[in-house]
Amino acid sequence: MEKKKIVIIGGGTAGASSLAFLQKKLGHICDIEMITSHEIPIIGVGEATVGNINVFLEMCGLDPEKTCLGDARGSIKFAVHCKDWLRQDHSYFTPIGLFSMDYHDMVSFNRPIKEYWESWCGLKLALTGKSPFLKQEHWDTPLPKMWREYAYNIDAGLLGEALIEHGKEMGAKVIDKKVTEIKIIDKDKIDYIVTEDGERVDADFFIDCSGFKRLVPNACDYEPKSWKSENPNDRAWATRIDYIDRVAELPYLSCVECEAMEAGWRWQIGLRDRIGTGYVFSTDYISEDDALKEFKNSFEEGRVKDEDCKLIKFNTECYEKQAGANWITCGLSAGFIEPLESTSIFFMHNNLIAFLSLIKQNKLPQDVQMVSIGAWDTSQLDVNYFFMWDQEKIDMYNKYTIDTFDCTAKYVGAHYAFNKNNKSKYWDDWAKKRKQYIDHGSEVMSYKHQHLFFGRPAFSLLSAGNELGSEIDGWDLSKVWITPRQEEAYKSGALVDERAILEDRTPKEYLQALRTILGRLTHRRWLNDVFCDYAYNLIDQYKWLDHVSELRDSDIKESRQYIESITTMF
Repeated sequence: MEKKKIVIIGGGTAGASSLAFLQKKLGHICDIEMITSHEIPIIGVGEATVGNINVFLEMCGLDPEKTCLGDARGSIKFAVHCKDWLRQDHSYFTPIGLFSMDYHDMVSFNRPIKEYWESWCGLKLALTGKSPFLKQEHWDTPLPKMWREYAYNIDAGLLGEALIEHGKEMGAKVIDKKVTEIKIIDKDKIDYIVTEDGERVDADFFIDCSGFKRLVPNACDYEPKSWKSENPNDRAWATRIDYIDRVAELPYLSCVECEAMEAGWRWQIGLRDRIGTGYVFSTDYISEDDALKEFKNSFEEGRVKDEDCKLIKFNTECYEKQAGANWITCGLSAGFIEPLESTSIFFMHNNLIAFLSLIKQNKLPQDVQMVSIGAWDTSQLDVNYFFMWDQEKIDMYNKYTIDTFDCTAKYVGAHYAFNKNNKSKYWDDWAKKRKQYIDHGSEVMSYKHQHLFFGRPAFSLLSAGNELGSEIDGWDLSKVWITPRQEEAYKSGALVDERAILEDRTPKEYLQALRTILGRLTHRRWLNDVFCDYAYNLIDQYKWLDHVSELRDSDIKESRQYIESITTMF
């Protein structure tokens, strides 16, 4: 059978991810080719990732730790740290994890917030300065060798290089040219593309990774949907700085610091050799020059230099059509939202996973929650399924991707709207939207929108961090599952929603569920406490790379499965 051809338009992290992923998954039935120019600068807005990157890299045939900590000169990321958002000298976190104390239990039993944060085992490692890797001399102890509840802070450029090299090693082709024209027919079908030297390039399918140039959407005359009225942020100053005290700063920045500023927020991302930092702000409230001055003054004198700062202009916007007759968009070409929750790279990977899932099994990816490590389908694609890309799949893809973006925009907005810091007019104007975001959060806490990235687990973190208590509806709903007694009623539709399921529980079933949940929490906490005693310190996290080759794949898989097993309810 003659192979089909997929052409990736553009490079960057999106193009590199597409190359490695598609070559691994479709290389047996398709020729994968990327056309990109080394002359086109890479934006590189996001260097922090979410937990699902582990699964994505494994799907590409790569070891996540070796790739991110080694090739990409990265570091472990356990959480996002929101500093001074609620009020001055107050901190809360949005950690990566599989299981924790439920918000319902924290409020019902009036547990201290410190206990809630420490129930997130990855965050507990961060707060105690520990890595998620067991020291080699303790590998014989009855503990998992790694505590896989983390993501990475990475050099996005180096990650892209590693992905491209891996894709090429598997057989993908990279052509160093600029794409100058996209020929569209039948409203949304790419007939062919043209490179800078006039060459016509034909393909069966195209992946647009052209960044803010957005070559395919522009060729189709599409206009992006704007969220400007919801989120006024439109600029970011970005730079790289050296460590002053790496021994202290690197472990601290395993929770990416996001500090409230006059008209936005400042990020600090700790990599292996340096810190990536910047200031996201709104020009409705502060000028570019004043923002740069405030940004520089937030550090020690001379640490941030004017000539090293790059101004990034953006709008919070997304295309409602991210797929057409023979193409999809991936990365910045699909849309952009500020990097508060490190979602830029996730959006790229989720679009690719959604595409693969639709052409393979005519359905969208299974639920992937923001706090999880993800569980995307990793099976091979059947040859006969690939080019069943019809209007039904296009419509499903477009709805899913715009819904994912919208739920992310609302989640990001809630961080601002729940503030009580009285820091400036910028923050006061955000606080006026509090009810709007309380209402949305109440829907999510009531188990609505659980098929999207920022579901109840994510809003539980914001509710806890912003001390919402019972102000947010749905807080009184605990973890939900169907008991054997309820199965028939659930299947018949008699139990119409999560509240009906929970209210149908008998007192005995309620106590049994509570005992199971608290038992799991206690088991995880005790095991995590012991793990902390035997783990490398965060500053020594790279020692894992020196010894990981001595582990069998089965050893690593067993460790990951064990962490998941002590999370499963029944």
